[in-house]
Amino acid sequence: MFLKISSARRFHLVLLLGVCLMLSLVAVQAQDAVSLVADEPTSSSLDETTVARFFRLNVPVEGDVQIDLTSDELAVAVVLTGDDGATIAQVVDSDVTGSVSISESLEAGTYTLVVFAAPGSDLSVGSFEVVYSVSAVEIEASATPAPEETEEATPEATSEATIAATEEVTEEATEEPTEESADATPEATAEDTDEPASDSTWTEPTQVLLANGIEVTLSWDAVVDLGLEVRDPVGNTLYWDSRTSPIGGSFGFDANGLCEVISENPSETASWVPGFLPTGSYEILVFYRQACEESAPAAFTINVSVDGVALPTVEGALPPPPSEDIDSVYIASFNVSADGTAQLYDGDTYPDTSLNFLPASVESLIADATPITLGETLNGALYREQPYLSYSFDAQANDVVSIDLSAVSGNLDTLLQLMNANGSILQVIDDSPGTTNSQISNVRLVDGGTYYIIATRYGKELGGTEGEFALSLTEGVAFTPTDITELGFPVGAISVLLTWNTNADLQLLVRDPVGDSVFDDTPQITSGGQLVDDGNVNCTVSDGSPTSYIYWPEGLLRSGIYEVDVWYQNSCNDATAVEFTLTVLVNGVPLIQEVQNPLPDQHFLVTFTIGPDGQPTSGLGGFITNDTTGLDYTNDTPVSVSLNSPVTGTISPTNAYDVYAFDGTAGQTISIAMNAVSQTLDTKLLLIAPSGIQVAENDDADPLLVTTNTGRTTNSLIASYTLQETGQYIIIATRYGIQFGGTIGAYSLTVQG
Repeated sequence: MFLKISSARRFHLVLLLGVCLMLSLVAVQAQDAVSLVADEPTSSSLDETTVARFFRLNVPVEGDVQIDLTSDELAVAVVLTGDDGATIAQVVDSDVTGSVSISESLEAGTYTLVVFAAPGSDLSVGSFEVVYSVSAVEIEASATPAPEETEEATPEATSEATIAATEEVTEEATEEPTEESADATPEATAEDTDEPASDSTWTEPTQVLLANGIEVTLSWDAVVDLGLEVRDPVGNTLYWDSRTSPIGGSFGFDANGLCEVISENPSETASWVPGFLPTGSYEILVFYRQACEESAPAAFTINVSVDGVALPTVEGALPPPPSEDIDSVYIASFNVSADGTAQLYDGDTYPDTSLNFLPASVESLIADATPITLGETLNGALYREQPYLSYSFDAQANDVVSIDLSAVSGNLDTLLQLMNANGSILQVIDDSPGTTNSQISNVRLVDGGTYYIIATRYGKELGGTEGEFALSLTEGVAFTPTDITELGFPVGAISVLLTWNTNADLQLLVRDPVGDSVFDDTPQITSGGQLVDDGNVNCTVSDGSPTSYIYWPEGLLRSGIYEVDVWYQNSCNDATAVEFTLTVLVNGVPLIQEVQNPLPDQHFLVTFTIGPDGQPTSGLGGFITNDTTGLDYTNDTPVSVSLNSPVTGTISPTNAYDVYAFDGTAGQTISIAMNAVSQTLDTKLLLIAPSGIQVAENDDADPLLVTTNTGRTTNSLIASYTLQETGQYIIIATRYGIQFGGTIGAYSLTVQG
């Protein structure tokens, strides 16, 4: 029987229990437990300073043990544990009847009984009486009859007897089992199989009484700063910067923190005091925060103890992160059941690049998709057996939609992916600002057709967060025609207008089809593009709403690809969240409007193309990153490259990147050069280690290191990088903006080493 309380009160009750136990258990456990004598009642009491009592039961023989506790003044909780600390039974006087009982069949041995006030009860001070009895298991003994004198069996008699006996046994064996015999055959349980039993639906966390709490310890030997983080089933997190939780959790010493004090045997521990703790999935995260001396991979172990029972040890290793904005993470988890037992799920590394991989094949995501319509909100749940769900909706060309995926229960950390009918990922959002929910805002769908939403969680199949969610599909901000003349600007063949709402300095840049860019440093270019207004430039606040405007006069409409870049350069000490509206008109006709909320230093990129007949088409827009966000490159077969042997390729409107591979050895130093050889291509390089972690990237090489005859500074060079792992490395040869970019052309790629 478990205490049932409302979710609104559970927080306060568990907090009270956790604090009380944390302050008093040390003192209580230091005392000698009172030994109970079978069939002799023992009286004791609880008060403000003694919140728990410990008793010792010595069971002399295997038998049925009955424990009865009565009190006219208390509502109690009772836990029976073995000598290894594992919980055997537990009961709570939730109805305040004044008595509770435990009946268990126990082997001979020593057991501990813990008595404390039931959480949430006002009846926490008073006396009680406890008594136990043992009924030994009787073993029936059967007398062995004396052998009767028999005649010597002849071979024939023996044969007949054997045949008769065989027939009799065969008949008995082939009889249909009776209801009693069927019931007597135990069904296989989770303990009988290698695979744990699982529910087909998600179950909301309840509470289980754990007399020995929970402990998770991370240990390593390298001189590096690793970080332990554990997320409990109800959404609380323990790590170096969140050291306590409302359910009695605490985080210990931050070993090697910031590399300030180096430990010889570093370890970090997250623990929960004995008491009522949530059932469900606990997610363990290990972060490689920084190397304190030499940058090298770090091996580690994770040890988990639930109610005094040690789970299997997890062994893993993490490579160092290539930069501050890229994480090197290991994910594992364990599940606590309603009976207090636990199951550990071994994990693996989860590099940032994994965010872009689909959780299943494109075919299955499309086949299993549930339809959702504009304005509709659907509910679902994600858990170990169901780490993702897919949804479909239809859209017209240039429709603008917003998608919101928000957790409503459990500890769910959502991840949202948007895919087109070809299986290309258009956007990936893990955490929206200030939350672990996910939102894709005002995405413009270039083509008409069917699109797919993948609702999943951080870590996907490796993840340990679970819970229910709400998925909403809504119309984005409607296109608002802007009268350029009312703003005092000339209307041209091409008009690009940027407006926003704060004192921040946002830079507007447009690159033309020959690769020339017009912006604040180059306000006019050869093709005729001109910067007419530059709002809040260098934090000089504009009068009224800040505005930037670039245009090409009438008669200067040139065919080709145009690339528009909005860069959040400086907040200018204005903490207000920025929202900008970017509008593109061709010959006075609206073509693109994007309403976005950038973060400092983010670039938003969008392209449009003017055809030979003068007709414009818009391209995909989005915030660009320095990693493979939005690229599921694992579906591509890499081209093998040899050291010091150049290869060539082409980036085009239909091919945003190429994938190459080479074999490397830890300790080897290599350089990778990508040089544009034609058209407007602005190159970019990404390097992925065998572990799947992105370890290096470069957009524009240091001009002093570029040795090409063209003298371009938009070529890319990963210079003198020392490999940390042995195995196959992946090179992504692409362009600035990757899938959102507009530059094209041929290139050469060389791996030197």
